[in-house]
Amino acid sequence: MKATQSYSLGNLCQASLADKPVEGRKCPTPMSSSEMAMTTSDSKLDILSRMPDDVLFQILLHCGPYDADESVKLVCRRFHEVTSLSLELWKSFCSMTGKSLKKNVANETTSSRISYQRDNLITCGHNLYRRYYFRNPCVPVDFESVNEALKFCPRSDTSGCFPLEDDGAFYSDYGSVVLMPGTHHGRIIINGEPWAEGQPLKSITIRAAFPSIGAALVYYERKRLNELKNQPSIAISTICSGTLDSVEKGISVKLSHLKILHSTPGADIWGGNTAIFIDGPRAQVVIDSCIIRSDSGRGLVVTNQAELQMTRSSIVDCAATGFYLGDWGSRARICSCNIVRCGFGDIALRQPVSEEGRSEYGMIMNQFALNPRTGQPIPRNQIDVVPPGHSGVYIESSIAWVEDTLIAGNSLTGLSVVRNGFVSLSGSDITENGKARDEQIMIEDAHDVRDQNRLQGVISIRGGVVEGPLANNYVSRVDDNDSNVYKGGKIRSVPYCINEPMASSLLRQEVRERCEM
Repeated sequence: MKATQSYSLGNLCQASLADKPVEGRKCPTPMSSSEMAMTTSDSKLDILSRMPDDVLFQILLHCGPYDADESVKLVCRRFHEVTSLSLELWKSFCSMTGKSLKKNVANETTSSRISYQRDNLITCGHNLYRRYYFRNPCVPVDFESVNEALKFCPRSDTSGCFPLEDDGAFYSDYGSVVLMPGTHHGRIIINGEPWAEGQPLKSITIRAAFPSIGAALVYYERKRLNELKNQPSIAISTICSGTLDSVEKGISVKLSHLKILHSTPGADIWGGNTAIFIDGPRAQVVIDSCIIRSDSGRGLVVTNQAELQMTRSSIVDCAATGFYLGDWGSRARICSCNIVRCGFGDIALRQPVSEEGRSEYGMIMNQFALNPRTGQPIPRNQIDVVPPGHSGVYIESSIAWVEDTLIAGNSLTGLSVVRNGFVSLSGSDITENGKARDEQIMIEDAHDVRDQNRLQGVISIRGGVVEGPLANNYVSRVDDNDSNVYKGGKIRSVPYCINEPMASSLLRQEVRERCEM
C-alpha cells in the first residue's frame, strides 16, 4: 500500500507522549506504540479525551485513511476504537475516493439479503466500510499506477464481503480498481486466473471513481522503436504464449466510464496495434459507457473464443477497423453504441503536419498501390503505420449481435461479415460508409445471397446477416437542427464523444507536453 507521510497526527502524538512517565512503573522505560496505546489510561490524555467527536472526525478525515489506520489509532484506546470501528469514518473515506457508487434500483430479494447481512456485521462489531475501502484500491490515492493496484486488488469473493446498499450508495462485493479524475498513463495487462470445470470465473473491475466525470487511460507512443511496436493499451488474455502451461484459465473484466486513447508504431492490427485486445477462451469482458480511440490501429479486437458485451460506448476515429471479432467460438453483443469515422489510416497519414510527413505519406501510399499490382504482399515488419481502407465493424468466423447501434462515416464498409461469420442486426443505423451508398454491408461467403434490394427490405438476407426484429436504417437523415444526428443516423448514448473531438486532441497535447518535460 501507499506509504504514509513523514509527519502525521499519529507520529506527532506518539512523539509527545513517549517521554511521559507511565503510571505503575518506577522508571520511564521505552514502550512500543501498540503497548503504549493499550496501557495508557484515557485520563492521562486530557486534551484527546475531551476532544469533541465532530472535531476528531474532521482531523481523522484530514489525516487520510493510511495515517488514521496505521499511526493515529496507536496513540490511545479512544483513537484505536474510533479509527478501527467508526463506520461513518470509513464510509466517508469510501465516498471521498469514489469507492462507493450511487445505488441502482435493486429487486426485493437482493435488497432483503443485503440488509440482513449488513445488520449482522454491525452487531458483530466488524467495520464493513473499512473492508470495502481496502479491497478497492484507488489510483493515485492508494497506488501510483493501475498495474500496481491490480496486483493487490482481489479477483474473487472473500469471506465477510458481499454487495451492500445503504443511504443511496452501493458497495460491490467484487474488487475494483478505482481511477480518480484525470489522465492515467501506461499499458494495462490482465492475465487469466486458474479455472476448473464448474467454478465461476474470477472477476475484476476498472472504473472511474466518479462516473459523471470519468477518467482517461492513455498509452501513446509515437517513437518508431522496435520495443514499442504493436502494443495494445489494454491486454486481457487467458493464453500463456511461449509456455507449456496446461492449466486452464479464465477471467471476467469490466471497464466502466473510461476514455481510452492509444497509439503505437507497427501494423499488426490483429493482435498488437489496438486500443483493447481480448484473447482466449473464458476471457469475458464487459465494456460500459467508455470511449475508445486508437490513432494508430484498431479500436477493439476480440479473438480466440473470447466474449464481449459492450453497451453505451463509442469507438471513434480509429486508424483501422473500429471493432474486429475473429475466430470460431468468439462472440460479442453490441448495444446502444457508436462506431464512427474509423479506417482512415494512421493519424500521421490523415494529418501530416510537415513537408517531411507529407512526403512520407506519398511514399507509403505509392508502396501500397504498387505491391498489389505486382502480386507481392508487403511484410508487416517492414511498415510502421497502418494505411487507410478499413471497415467500421469486421466479423470473421464468429457470431455477433448488434442492436440499437450507429455505424457511420467509416472508410470502407459499415459492416463486413466474412468466412462464415454471422451477425444479428436490429434497430441500427448503418449510413454513409465508404464511397458506394449501396455497400453499407459486405458479406463475403459462397452461401450468402447478395442483392442490392436487401437494403430496401425487398428480400431478406440469408447466411451471414439476419435483420430484425426491429428494422434497420440505411438511408441518411438530414436535419441540421438536430445535434443527435451524425452522418445520417441517430447518435446513441453520449453525443459529445462524436460532436466534440476536442477531448482526444487535449489528451494528445498533454502527452506531447509530458514527453517534452
